[in-house]
Amino acid sequence: MPHMMQPALCLVSEPEERFLCSICHNLMVKPVETPCGHVFCHDCLHYWLSQSLTCPSDRTEVTENSVHPVHSLEREIGNLLASCPNAAAGCRETPTVLRYQEHTQTCRGPYPMPARGTNSRTTSHRSLYPVLTEEEDNRRNHQTSGNVLPIQRTLGESSPLLSPCGSSGRDSGSEGTDFPGYRVRCPITSFSLRVTIHSQLCRNWQRQCLTALLVVFIAACILVPLLVMHYQEKPHAQSALNGRCSTRGATCADPSGSLHLSCDLAKLTCLLQTGANCSGQYHDSCVSGAFCNQTSKSCVCAAGFHAVHNICVLELGEECSAWNNNMCYMDEYCDLHGTKQCRCLKEYHPSGYICRLKAGVASVDCSQVMDMTSCVEHASCDTKTEQCLCDKDFSVKEEGTCGLQVSVRLQNTTCADFPLCVDNATCTDAQHSCVCDDKFAPLPNRTCGLKAKVPDVDCRQVTACVEDASCDTTSQQCLCDEKFSVRNDGTCGLKAEVPNVDCSQVTACVDHATCESNRGQCLCDENFSIKSEHTCGLQASVKRPDTACVDFPPCVDYAQCSDTQHSCLCEQDFAQLFNRTCGLKTDVPSKDCRIITSCVLYATCMTVSAGHECKCNPSISVMKSDTTCGLVPNIPTPNCATTICADTTSCAYDSHSEKDMCKCADGKSWDKAANVCDGCSVTVPSLVITMATSLTSCLLLGWL
Repeated sequence: MPHMMQPALCLVSEPEERFLCSICHNLMVKPVETPCGHVFCHDCLHYWLSQSLTCPSDRTEVTENSVHPVHSLEREIGNLLASCPNAAAGCRETPTVLRYQEHTQTCRGPYPMPARGTNSRTTSHRSLYPVLTEEEDNRRNHQTSGNVLPIQRTLGESSPLLSPCGSSGRDSGSEGTDFPGYRVRCPITSFSLRVTIHSQLCRNWQRQCLTALLVVFIAACILVPLLVMHYQEKPHAQSALNGRCSTRGATCADPSGSLHLSCDLAKLTCLLQTGANCSGQYHDSCVSGAFCNQTSKSCVCAAGFHAVHNICVLELGEECSAWNNNMCYMDEYCDLHGTKQCRCLKEYHPSGYICRLKAGVASVDCSQVMDMTSCVEHASCDTKTEQCLCDKDFSVKEEGTCGLQVSVRLQNTTCADFPLCVDNATCTDAQHSCVCDDKFAPLPNRTCGLKAKVPDVDCRQVTACVEDASCDTTSQQCLCDEKFSVRNDGTCGLKAEVPNVDCSQVTACVDHATCESNRGQCLCDENFSIKSEHTCGLQASVKRPDTACVDFPPCVDYAQCSDTQHSCLCEQDFAQLFNRTCGLKTDVPSKDCRIITSCVLYATCMTVSAGHECKCNPSISVMKSDTTCGLVPNIPTPNCATTICADTTSCAYDSHSEKDMCKCADGKSWDKAANVCDGCSVTVPSLVITMATSLTSCLLLGWL
């Protein structure tokens, strides 16, 4: 990565962490963003993806085509202010990072600060240099020739004397008048050297740097032999320590057999694993996150770490940073841009100190997880599906864990010792099992679904609706499917008398209906009749003396419960039929008979000038005083008990026709014009007898 080798800039202020690349730890160059929201240098990420197609921060899958540049962040970085490399010589320019290279190409220095008593804003550079005669100038050049570089060349653009951070400021002890006292940095020792006068700059630098080199050389001559002797005293097994390893947590080979080594997470080198003997010379050779316990003489994990596979990893929730990012466990990542803590990957769920694979995750082969027991609690790895599946009597929850199903009884177990229940269910000590919450009902798989028409719960936020119901995104409620209706308990039941649906294959019928296996349909129970929406309503005049209307079941169509009668009564404009349902009376213009279930007996819905009304069938019936219809006389009927006769008539058995029919009282006849029985008329049999008697009398008188 070429830009990682460029000299560092010295910014005027400490840069924000979001401007730094977490790979090279420098200011980002051409920042690019991954789909998971992390930002890196373009070249750094390109190099990383050439080795692994994952995000360096959270190990999510990333490809070259899925990243995009972040121009806004690049502009912010380009606007940061940096110190000029000639700041040590007095340049006070603070170019932006974007214009830094352009400034350094034009900045030639030196720029000594004005002497005391001068105006730094108006004094020219020429007035800051001592004015020398030609003779003095030649003499000074002769004195310094061969061992002093020209000051313009020394403090120029490519001068090795200047550090990126520039000048360390004016020396308080300097009293020079020709040149104020400034400091420049030695490129070898990093010592700050003071410049006092023009001709002494390079001479002082050479003298002090040579002194520093001599000190370093003497120290090396003393320390190197000591280090060699120290390493020669260690046994042969020490050569196995610090060996490179490529697999995190892998056991490193030890030729001597006396050490127990593991691959260190942070350094990817072989170090003493937890529990290994660390006495003597190995007291500082434990894996990262561990220390040598002086009591047990073994490597143990420090606070905030726990041992996993003989290494120490950061516990979930512990603070992590760029330097110990790799010390989060392999199923975790360091959230550098958020909580700055070790967190589980999205396919895993926190469980104690570690992350466990969620149930039902198809993107991770559970058989390839380092620990075969690393499924969430109450789940096991299924080798056929290569997924973690919940155990018997457990079902997967929304968060990927496994919860105990409802109605599974665990005798002699209190809720304090119960496993977690499935979503939207709670343990109850009285039943020793999990039961669904108030607004939820059990499903066939013994989980809980949201009941139908619950107004204050968004069905999009729950796992499932009750059986035979679906989430309606408009109302945000669970609504029963087309051929089902909501029951009193909030579940959905098959409607009554619905064809082409076998009621034995559904969960339940609507309230007050039972599945008739012979017909394969739900039929209303006794004293109940089917309503227009194919539910079942209590018939009219069915009394329930000890039941108030608030506890009554729904009445049939066009009937309401009456607390005084303790029964359902037909509404105004409706009359009770023989099947104890309610029919629309005749001549009611305010109601369209086409949308009414039925008219009263012997009436038909007809078109009239005002709309559509129920009218009596003129061939067999007439309207009664209560606007119902009655059967006219001499019309045979199957049974008087189910017959309604016209006013002034009654149903009786006719011996002549041997059938039941409506008849006028004795001595009266039916007047069709008035639709009543007339008292002046006689019956046909009596008339025949009277005429026969009269004719006989006349014949006898004529013969005599």
